[in-house]
Amino acid sequence: MKRGVWSAGGFPLEFPTISLGEVLMKPTTMLFRNLMAMDVEECIRAYPMDAVVLLSGCDMSRSNGHCMVMATASTMASMAEALGMTLPGNAAIPAPDSRRLAMAELAGRRAVEMAKEGGPKPSEVMTAKAFDNAIRADMAIGGSTNAIIHLVALAGRAGVTLPLARFEDTPDHHTRRALGRARRRVTMPFRINHIHLKAPDPRKTAEWYVAAFNFKIVSDETRAFGDRFLRCQSEGGVMVNISGARTGETLGPGDATPHHGLEHFGFDSDHLETDIARLEKLGARLLEGPTQVPNGARIAFMQAPDDVRVELVERKIAGGSGCGC
Repeated sequence: MKRGVWSAGGFPLEFPTISLGEVLMKPTTMLFRNLMAMDVEECIRAYPMDAVVLLSGCDMSRSNGHCMVMATASTMASMAEALGMTLPGNAAIPAPDSRRLAMAELAGRRAVEMAKEGGPKPSEVMTAKAFDNAIRADMAIGGSTNAIIHLVALAGRAGVTLPLARFEDTPDHHTRRALGRARRRVTMPFRINHIHLKAPDPRKTAEWYVAAFNFKIVSDETRAFGDRFLRCQSEGGVMVNISGARTGETLGPGDATPHHGLEHFGFDSDHLETDIARLEKLGARLLEGPTQVPNGARIAFMQAPDDVRVELVERKIAGGSGCGC
């Protein structure tokens, strides 16, 4: 590293931080990782440095590198590269490989060049697109779930909004492209990504589903298309997007009657009459039922806001589970 700094015309200086070792520290080094991070950050702020190169390791490993599994250290090395915060190829070089020394020299040289050029700064590198790239990389390598915690924390410090729902949105599309449709059919079951509703007042509609079916509003924003866009999640984990008209878009009326296409929502009910009465108080209207169906379940259809057709399904009590129509 020093050789690279010197060769680019800089003057290298080292500053240490606390040393953590899981083998000796009690009860665990995890209690002191934030202390180490604050120590490093404050040194960077306090010392008159033009650039800094950070050398990291794993406090769980006794080697020169990190654990020999795709745990947090291996994962976050890959995330740092995917974010653009290391030189390309840095994450994949084994600790004892001579290429690690060559990479260190290149990193020292590049740090001096960036100092002379005035950037780019970390805040200019770690953009929203960079975090999307890191999420895709994490899914591709089967990285540690700790990546979610660390990426969200990094995004917060970088001023980038990174809701947990983004981790749900990003992987499927790009994993499907990377692995190919045939392989995906063999190794991963298809699942519903989301259901999308259109409404004159998306917020009002979302709040109705919160009151009626315990939806959770995950995000509320105005998109570049000009429409207000709310992302909601059902108790079962299904994402339901609710948006208004886009700029220049004219929406037709809803249809709570039987029709072709996506026809209705289906929700489980413990007691049909009780839920019908509860939803009617919230402004819904009973359209059909209650009706007994051949599989033993009882069903009813309601008209929800924006003329959305909703089915309530009361499962039969004994033997198996009922399903709707």
